[in-house]
Amino acid sequence: MLGRTLFAARLEEAEQLVRDGMELGTVTGQPDAQWFHLVTLTYIRAEQDRIHEVIDGWEAIVAGRRLQAAPGLYAWVCSETGNLNEARRQMGAFAPPDFSDVPLNIGGDFARFRDNPTRRALYPTLRPDFRRWAFYAVWEGEAVLDEFLEHSPVGHSWAAGAAHAWHLWLRPLRVRGPWQGMQLLQDVTDGRAADGPVAQLVRLDLTLRGTLAMWGWAAPNLLGHVPGDDELLIAIPLVDRPYAQPVSFSIWRSAESAAAFAYRSDGHREAVARVAKSQTSLLDRHSSGRFLPYRSQGRWQGRNPLERTLPAR
Repeated sequence: MLGRTLFAARLEEAEQLVRDGMELGTVTGQPDAQWFHLVTLTYIRAEQDRIHEVIDGWEAIVAGRRLQAAPGLYAWVCSETGNLNEARRQMGAFAPPDFSDVPLNIGGDFARFRDNPTRRALYPTLRPDFRRWAFYAVWEGEAVLDEFLEHSPVGHSWAAGAAHAWHLWLRPLRVRGPWQGMQLLQDVTDGRAADGPVAQLVRLDLTLRGTLAMWGWAAPNLLGHVPGDDELLIAIPLVDRPYAQPVSFSIWRSAESAAAFAYRSDGHREAVARVAKSQTSLLDRHSSGRFLPYRSQGRWQGRNPLERTLPAR
């Protein structure tokens, strides 16, 4: 009932259901009643542009140190209300030294869902892992990147602080969407057909209703359609703003493999249609890029996914 009410954007009714659920959970002694109430109320307040009203509740939850995911969500609340210093401080508690400003945080690998494509397998992973992260950047040239990695304090801290790292060099083939990470490449895309593996970077910007549709229906129902590793070489879930700005990075055996999944797979088409039903602006706020990987260095999950096809140098 609550989910359907939120999908329909009947926020006052949803808020009443949240209060009723809190009262019922308290009476029956449910240990997570306060947590569930605050999380749900936070998304309602965000949609109402009143997210500042839940700050006190989050401060109490974080101070109690009862929930591992609380500081990450509190950091999002702080960032939404303009308190970026506190947001960085909360995120920094999870991060390795000097890594508190990385723009993307990741957890898991889509490969795990090939054997267990269920909600039970998905939902425990929907927590940003602040010790495994991704950094996406557009550089003026390889010389600039090499200078950064070899001589900058940040580059040195990455090398010293990471137990494992995988670096991938990409040449843009086609990009679209409003995200700055794609806009910067509009004039430098190659446009030619790729011969060999291609990389896909997709970023969504979801409303509250789109977020609920994504994680409540689309993502769980897509798990059973994850292609085998003969077509999908690697797929990593990323997150910009928790839950509302999911990002996926994947490498496919060929451009045809990527296109078949995106446009001819019933699972993917149904997932997109379900989110678009709840968020009519989905395509306008969707950003994506196709890239040609041309250099791969390091390890992900103990291996270099492209070591047989690309030079490590």
